[in-house]
Amino acid sequence: MVEWISKVERVLIARSDALVAAVAKDAGYSLDDARALVLAALTFLKGLNGGRFGERSRVLLSAGSSSHRVPWGKVLIVIPNNAVAPLAVILPVAFALAGNTVAFAGGRSSGESLGVVSQIFEGAGAPIRFEKEGARAAVDLALGLDPVDLLYVVGSSSMYPSLAQRAAERGVDLIFEGEGGGSLVVDKGSPCHLRAAVDALISAKLRWRGQMCSAPLAVFVNSEVLNEFERIVSDACLTSDWGEQAPVLLSAEAQAALSRVSEVLPGARRDWSQPLSRVHAIGPVGATEIFSTEIFGPVFLYESWSEVDGLKRQLSMSRFGLQLTVFSEDEHLIHQLIGSARVARVCLNMQPTNQDPLLPWGGYRRSGRSEVVSFLDKAYRSVLIESW
Repeated sequence: MVEWISKVERVLIARSDALVAAVAKDAGYSLDDARALVLAALTFLKGLNGGRFGERSRVLLSAGSSSHRVPWGKVLIVIPNNAVAPLAVILPVAFALAGNTVAFAGGRSSGESLGVVSQIFEGAGAPIRFEKEGARAAVDLALGLDPVDLLYVVGSSSMYPSLAQRAAERGVDLIFEGEGGGSLVVDKGSPCHLRAAVDALISAKLRWRGQMCSAPLAVFVNSEVLNEFERIVSDACLTSDWGEQAPVLLSAEAQAALSRVSEVLPGARRDWSQPLSRVHAIGPVGATEIFSTEIFGPVFLYESWSEVDGLKRQLSMSRFGLQLTVFSEDEHLIHQLIGSARVARVCLNMQPTNQDPLLPWGGYRRSGRSEVVSFLDKAYRSVLIESW
């Protein structure tokens, strides 16, 4: 393991309070949420130092063929404003460790936290450059006068068409990871099972102001327990456990649901990133309405289902393919959904509020144009070698 990796870990520990404060300020997160993200970055570094990422530079395919992993070369990484920690640490370190020449950039609104990360790299002597002029200027340069070999972007899927065209015209490879907009399925079961599903859902929507890509947007509840589901959410509105963050249950007609959403927060159809201290549950809402808007905030829309085939059709209407969460005690239903869902990750009877940074990122549909592999694996490109 190269020496600078250990130095980055030590400097990150020393500067962790400064990075926590900067992330909380830039993204509007609580100090506890910001601290959890910084801890995720540290977990990744400890995983590297502990050898949890094995190196497979050559994979034998057949008698005359083998696949080799080699560095991409010159790489620009674009970090989203809401995930400077842990991504601004994880991605540049993984790509630099693989032997790439790495630069990273982000939005101006995350300038303070990106600045702290760059100081950590500088203090550790890491071969990683911070583009201080911001993401837009860095991308223009990487796809223009100073082209890179790989552009790695994490951001809204609305950016993809233009970036893909520009990268193709310039001959630059592109890894793009878009938003989540995950779905959660609640099946019938014991009262404890249903309560666990609601608690997990609300917790996921409260952390980081609901901006984690894996936090569910669309919730599909078995019609046999829909009333009980609404009762439990309503009870959560009244319980003191959530305090000022108690969820708000808004019943609405399907056609009026999204207009009701817009009444909760101005501009809700486009951007839910502004601070909101309470989770809003809105439904029942038809699947068409559920998936017709991108909500990046502490809000979820719900609808009922009765037949498995109908549920699969509802889930197939999503534009996203990052994660599906299933709360069910029916193994047959679970296997059916896993087989039909076009997602990269399935969570069974749990909804993580904090994703393990060592897990693969990626997705299908609008959730990504990248392999569902670890960050370190993405730092290499594959070359097929054929010989007699």
